[in-house]
Amino acid sequence: MVISALFKTRQVNLAERLDPRIALSEEQLVQSKLIKRPAGDVNIAPAHFVVLGAVTELNYNIHSGGERLFMAGIGASKRAAVINVGLDLRLVEMRSLGTVYVTSLQKQIVGVEYETGIFRFFGDQFVEFDSGEVRNEPLQLGVRSVVELAVYQILTEGLGLPANSHEGCEPGGVYPEQSDQPNSIKEIKT
Repeated sequence: MVISALFKTRQVNLAERLDPRIALSEEQLVQSKLIKRPAGDVNIAPAHFVVLGAVTELNYNIHSGGERLFMAGIGASKRAAVINVGLDLRLVEMRSLGTVYVTSLQKQIVGVEYETGIFRFFGDQFVEFDSGEVRNEPLQLGVRSVVELAVYQILTEGLGLPANSHEGCEPGGVYPEQSDQPNSIKEIKT
């Protein structure tokens, strides 16, 4: 979700570091002439920052309760439950491995259930009618909203975007074409 949120901003360039095996295998096949492509050096752009962290809280029932009243076969009830999700992310600058920014967010997700009912005996027959509604905020939507807000905070508060421009973080920015270009990181002003 963090990668998707970063990509949707169009403010940063993303570098694949999780699994470079396919790209490296492809380059080996070119060098061994098993793939017909002009040979060239692998030009992997340097990473300036890495975002680390995780969902650190998922409490399924931090609060629940309800009311229920039935008298003479007629009644109603209401129940509610609260779930909590928390996220901690940090932005690390790759040259110094210094932590540039940390964000810790949480969101409460609420679910509510309403029910009404009536029941009666008609001779030997028991008749019951129930009606109800359940309103639950989707858990994954709660997690996604926390992740997207954390990414927004990293870009605006941590990197100073969009007010300040930083190498590799400009809108529509591109990675250097040649690997011998300097890898300078501008000073971050907060």
